[in-house]
Amino acid sequence: MYHLGRKKIYVIVITVLLFVLSLLLFNRVEEKQKELRLAEKIKLLDDNEFELVLWAPSIDTEEQDAEIGWWYNDANESYYFFVPEIITNRLYYVFNQYDFIYIDEEKICPGDSFRMSEGKHRVKFETGDAVDIEVMFSQNINTMFIQTDLGDLTGIHESKQNFDTGSYILLDSTGNSNCSGRLDSIRARGNMTFDAADKKSYNIRMQDKTAVFDLGIARNWALLANAFDDSLVRNQLVTELAKLMDMAYVPDMDYVDLYINGEYQGNYQLAERVEISEERLNIRNLESEMELLNPDLDLSFLTPIEEPVDDFPAIKWVEGIQTPQDIASGYLIELDMTYRYYMEQSGFISSRKQPVVIKSPKCVSFEQAYYVANKYQDMEDALCSENGYNETTGLHYSDCLDMHSFAQKYLVDEISKNLDAALTSFFMYIPEGDTRFYAGPIWDYDRTWGVGFERSGVDLMDPCTLYVSENIYFEESDVNIFHLLCQQEEFQKLYKDMYFEKVRTGVVEIAEVTSIETAKRIESSAMMDAIRCRGLSDETDVEANREEFRQYNEEIQEFISKRIEFLDEEWSR
Repeated sequence: MYHLGRKKIYVIVITVLLFVLSLLLFNRVEEKQKELRLAEKIKLLDDNEFELVLWAPSIDTEEQDAEIGWWYNDANESYYFFVPEIITNRLYYVFNQYDFIYIDEEKICPGDSFRMSEGKHRVKFETGDAVDIEVMFSQNINTMFIQTDLGDLTGIHESKQNFDTGSYILLDSTGNSNCSGRLDSIRARGNMTFDAADKKSYNIRMQDKTAVFDLGIARNWALLANAFDDSLVRNQLVTELAKLMDMAYVPDMDYVDLYINGEYQGNYQLAERVEISEERLNIRNLESEMELLNPDLDLSFLTPIEEPVDDFPAIKWVEGIQTPQDIASGYLIELDMTYRYYMEQSGFISSRKQPVVIKSPKCVSFEQAYYVANKYQDMEDALCSENGYNETTGLHYSDCLDMHSFAQKYLVDEISKNLDAALTSFFMYIPEGDTRFYAGPIWDYDRTWGVGFERSGVDLMDPCTLYVSENIYFEESDVNIFHLLCQQEEFQKLYKDMYFEKVRTGVVEIAEVTSIETAKRIESSAMMDAIRCRGLSDETDVEANREEFRQYNEEIQEFISKRIEFLDEEWSR
C-alpha cells in the first residue's frame, strides 16, 4: 500500500511539472509570436517618417490588429492619444525612424510595453526635438476597432454609394472580446450628418450574422455619430421612451468608442438597423421572397422607372422582376423629403404631394408600387374628409391604420418634440394578415428634447408648446398626417389615456434617473469626443468641456420636467 501511494504521488508531481512546463513553453511561443508581429508592424511603417502607434497584440485576431495612432490637434499644437482604459496594460509602442525615444525621460524602444498615465507627457527624439502628448482615457464603454482594406476613408466620405470591405473587433466595457470578423461593407450613411458634419455616421454589414453585446444577432448595423447632439444622449433617451410604451419593435443601441484604421473617430452608438427580419421588425419578409424568385438579378442595381399615374404625381418601380402572387403585405415604407425620395429606387408621391419611399422591398414591380400607393391614398383621403370616411371606398381612417401604434408614435414624437416628426424618418409597415399601416419603427432622434432649432416659427427649445399635432407647413406636402389624426376625438382620447395611464410616470424617471446615469456613464468618452470631434467650450480644455457637457445634460433634464408639466395641463383639459 505504501509503495502504491508513493507512485501516485510521483505521477501527480510529474503531471504538475509537465503542465507548468507546457505553460512556460506556450507563453514563450506566444511571446515569440508577439515579437515577430511587432517586428512586422515596425517594418510596415515608413522608414522616413515617425508615427507613434499603440498596439494591443493580446487582442489581435486573424482578421486584424487593435491599434491606436496618435492624433494632432492644430488648436494647441499637441498630439493626443485617446485610449480605452481597460486595455492600457496590454499596449506596446510601435514606431520607426528612431532606435529609441524618451517619454517623460524614460527610454523607450520599438516594441516596448509601457503604460502612460492620463494627462500630459513629453516625447523627446534622438535629435533633441520634442513634442507634447495628451493622453485621455475612457471608462465604462465598449470599444470597436475597424480596419478597412484600403486603409483610408476618403472615398467612403465622398459618396454614400462608395464602400470598402474590412474587418472589426468589438470589446465590451471590461476589455473582453465580444466578437470579431470580416465586414462585407462599410459606407457612410445619414442625410444632414453626411452633408454637413465632419463626424460621419456609417452603415456596416458583417460577413456573418453575429451576436453583438445584448443587441441581438444580425449582419447589418449602424454606427450613429450624434454629430448634432452635444449631449450625446438624446437618441438613447427616446429609445427608452419607446420601450416604455412597449412599441412592437424598438431598434436597440449601445455606446462604443470607435477606431477606424487606427484613428479614434469619437463616441458612437452601435445600433440595430431598421429592417425586416426575424431578429428585428418580424413581419413577412417580402424582399427575401422576391430575391428567391429573382436569383439572377441584383435587385440593388436595377434602374427605376418613374411616371405620373392617375392622381399620383409620381410612382416609381422597376421592370422585369418576378413577384409572389400575394403582394398584399410585407412592406416597410418611409415618409421622407422630396429630394431624398428621388434618390430611392421605389416609391410614390401622393395626390397631396407627400413623398413616400418603399424601403422594403427595395425594388418593387409596378403592381406592387401601385398597390401600396393606393393603400396610402385611401388612408390620406379618409383622414382629410370631414367625417373620417373615404368617399370612394367607404373605409374609415381607422380601417386604414392601426390606431394604437400611431398613438405610440405620436407620443414619442410630441413628448420629445422631434424636429423631424411627420417629415422624415417616419416609418410604417403592413404585416402579413393585415391591410392596415402600422407606425414604426422609430428612428433618428438626435434632434429632440429641446435641441436648438426652429421650424415653421416653432421654437423647439421651448418645452411649453405643442409641435407635432400642429399644422406645421414643411414645404414638402400639403398635409401633416399627425395634425390630421389629432383633430379626431377618438385618436385624442387614445393617446391621452395612454399618456396618463402608462407613459407619464416613466418619462419622469427618464428625466430624473436614466438621463443622469447615461450621461455619467459616457462622460469620459464624451470628453475624448469633444476634443477630437466637436470642441464644446474649448478645443483643448477638458474641464471646460466637461462643465459644458454636464450643462447640456442638465438642460435636457429640465426640458423634460417642464414638458411633462406642460403636457399634464394641456392634455387634462
